[in-house]
Amino acid sequence: MDQSLLEKKKLFSKGFIIEIIILLMAPIPFFDAYVTLMGKGNIEVVFLFSEFLLAMMWFRIYFLVRSIFNYSIYTDAYSKKLCKSYGFTAGARFTLKC
Repeated sequence: MDQSLLEKKKLFSKGFIIEIIILLMAPIPFFDAYVTLMGKGNIEVVFLFSEFLLAMMWFRIYFLVRSIFNYSIYTDAYSKKLCKSYGFTAGARFTLKC
């Protein structure tokens, strides 16, 4: 199989597509569509579509936490080398303990 084709398959994996969708979620300015839901006792509850998008934007905190673990001073090349010399890995647990 062609090497560039394998790289494209890795690039467009399921996890990557989900992350792109999460990062692209943002309310559209000046677009307010109404979403009506029926509650208990036939009560109508009306939301704006932008409210749902704003609520889903909280998933972005996952990327913040992931970047803190991946790019902290305890996961640089020197820390990984030092951990390897003592026989353990510089992973998320190591970063939390430090």
